[in-house]
Amino acid sequence: MDFPLQGEYIATGKNWRLLKKLADPARPPAIWIWCMAAHCFMHGGAVWVITGSFLLGLVEFTIHWIIDVAKCSGRTSFHQDQSMHYLCKAAYSSALYFGWQAPF
Repeated sequence: MDFPLQGEYIATGKNWRLLKKLADPARPPAIWIWCMAAHCFMHGGAVWVITGSFLLGLVEFTIHWIIDVAKCSGRTSFHQDQSMHYLCKAAYSSALYFGWQAPF
């Protein structure tokens, strides 16, 4: 979901530091929250559809938000960001494989 579906607008728009540097009146820094929400909603929605668990989709939305804010803030690198995303997917898959049943 990170590369094929987010597109340049969301990829740029979710990073408020980059938006400030670009100083593009068509993309004010305040749009970052909407772009980040759209990006995380795509990920959470995909997890929900694939697993059938709304709860895991909500967990993915929340964790994806935290991980991407850390990257956009410069606290983590691109590779750390991607590793954390993969670890989340591995955790969801493992939980389901070993019989965890989401309450909803």
